[in-house]
Amino acid sequence: MEGLQHLIRVYLLIFGIFFIIFGLLDLTVPKRIFSIWHSWSGNRFFLLHGLLLIAAGLPLTAYKGRFSTFIFIVGIIMVLSGPFIVIYPEKFKQMFQAASNEFNGTNINRLMYIEGAVRIVAGSVCVAAYFM
Repeated sequence: MEGLQHLIRVYLLIFGIFFIIFGLLDLTVPKRIFSIWHSWSGNRFFLLHGLLLIAAGLPLTAYKGRFSTFIFIVGIIMVLSGPFIVIYPEKFKQMFQAASNEFNGTNINRLMYIEGAVRIVAGSVCVAAYFM
């Protein structure tokens, strides 16, 4: 069991680094990232995003150690949101379309800043959990 926890800790480190990088991208080029999300949600392979969320979030639910409650919550949110993307990809496309129609540039920036901050916090906790 100790070997599995070590693998999960390494996964946390890699996952956390990627989350921090994606969060920094959200903060630096928010309109471009929103545009990428908008076009990705219209792609026919978008349902694979849901499957990836399930697969990526599952190891987070098995972590035992520092910050395990926070990491479990992040993992369970990912695992439980994945099926919605698989079942209702059109709803997500409609959501991005509605947001791009209703929000002005400032509101889209704010939305992406919030997403970026959440990703950086989640990634930082994962990286910290590896070192603690």
